Amino acid sequence: MEKFNPNKVEKKITRTDFEKVKTKNFISSIIYFFLLIACGFVVFFMEKKLGLFQVVFSFLFVLIFYSIADKIYYNNPSKDFKEKTKIITQVKVLNKRVNFKTSSDQSSTEYTEYIIEFEKPSDISHYYLSYENYSKIRIGDVINLEYSKHSNIILKMTWKNDLEK
Repeated sequence: MEKFNPNKVEKKITRTDFEKVKTKNFISSIIYFFLLIACGFVVFFMEKKLGLFQVVFSFLFVLIFYSIADKIYYNNPSKDFKEKTKIITQVKVLNKRVNFKTSSDQSSTEYTEYIIEFEKPSDISHYYLSYENYSKIRIGDVINLEYSKHSNIILKMTWKNDLEK
């Protein structure tokens, strides 16, 4: 078993890693934008009475708006772009879990999320994996992580020289 060393090391981010941060930031910005627009339309065109449906969509609107504000002011990738620094550390797997989900459209397509949770202290508390990688990892295993310093975007994850890069 690998020795667990939770020390964080800061290194200069490579051009490839920098492109990953830019791409993931752009994709998440687009998703947030469309979610905000969709919830905004629902809230705007609601009837004046406040039913459960309206309360739920109003809450979602506020939650998405908060997420966007958090991204802009706290987990800001532009800080990563300026500093060009990444964190390299090791995390220990605390728990594994599987979520079974059904899509919200009419097709009732089911899908499964494979999640590993990391021991504290860690800037990243959990990660979604493919089934192939999920089945390899055991609770207590040590995983090497590389992620952007400010926005915590995972750039590389290795376990026994394997996993997602």
